[in-house]
Amino acid sequence: MERSPRYAPPVDRLLTFGEEWSKPDGRPDYLALGLGSEHIADLIRLATDEALEEVDEERVAAWAPIHARRTLGQCRLRLRLNLSSRSLQGYMRAIG
Repeated sequence: MERSPRYAPPVDRLLTFGEEWSKPDGRPDYLALGLGSEHIADLIRLATDEALEEVDEERVAAWAPIHARRTLGQCRLRLRLNLSSRSLQGYMRAIG
């Protein structure tokens, strides 16, 4: 499938992954693909794209909203880890 012009790189790559990447044991590190917090608005748009929700699941693009939701989860986890790390560093300096 050709990448959708509605989503800029690297978010548009999620339109090409299909079901194989949807299996829990094969879940990729989406952030390693260059996706991150700067893409959150586009990821939310992709995760809630009603047109893709109605696409036949045999088509690769039908899985893009699932991949977008998983990417958002990984972004949230990274943000929480970064905030926790900063909080811990601040605490260590304070008691240091």
